[in-house]
Amino acid sequence: MLIDEVAERVVNEVGGLGVKVVDECMGIKYTYVRVYGEVGESLGIAFTDCEELEHHEFVEGVSVDFLTNLVRSPKVYYKVWGAALLNALSQYLIFRAGLKVFRELVIGRDVLDVIPLNEVSTAVVVGFVGPVVRGLRERGVKVMVTERGLRRVCVGDAYVDTALPRLARRAELAIITGASIVNDSIDAALEAVRDVPIKAVVGPTAQYVPYQEVMRRYGIDYVASIHVTSPNGAADVVKHGGGTKQIMRYSRKYVVVT
Repeated sequence: MLIDEVAERVVNEVGGLGVKVVDECMGIKYTYVRVYGEVGESLGIAFTDCEELEHHEFVEGVSVDFLTNLVRSPKVYYKVWGAALLNALSQYLIFRAGLKVFRELVIGRDVLDVIPLNEVSTAVVVGFVGPVVRGLRERGVKVMVTERGLRRVCVGDAYVDTALPRLARRAELAIITGASIVNDSIDAALEAVRDVPIKAVVGPTAQYVPYQEVMRRYGIDYVASIHVTSPNGAADVVKHGGGTKQIMRYSRKYVVVT
């Protein structure tokens, strides 16, 4: 599975770098893990899927040694922690240690400014990502959104997520929310859109290291997320129940071209 493969590589990359977890918090909208090493600190975040959390589960803390076990867990609670830890380590490797295992890193740009939208008339968005949906529609692209369960009611015009294989046949672009990592739906989504010409994974939860070999095998052309530039500020937002808009005050966008 995608996230398992990435986690295994990240564990190998950080081995010997002396990176330690120094803080963690599960908020009602996002979860963060903060790591510190010889070249500084990084903060990784992941969507807290409260609708799917198993309320009887509990961990007293996370550590680098538990990463692969956390991301491989079938329980959403542990996978949220695993995604946040993976993202913290990934951000450390990319922005602190200077790891480059992809074609290009574009900092400060929105994903819709990097994707060649002149080749796109119809897009399918897996998981409602408001700014992306609005941005595509403003650019004249027809957008079809899929969502799970009760979240469809909030979106209004979304299709049930099981309709994705049918919708994908009509699209030139597929954008998948990084939040699909925490409920293990990302692999099924990637399989459903495998024949769509352009594919991207986006959102704060998509902070993982986009290894070129792995991304290309899964057909991912772009990975767009945020780099937290002020861990203190972002951590405070998560602790107080803030969302993406508030976290962005302490972050910058980036896009990886795989």
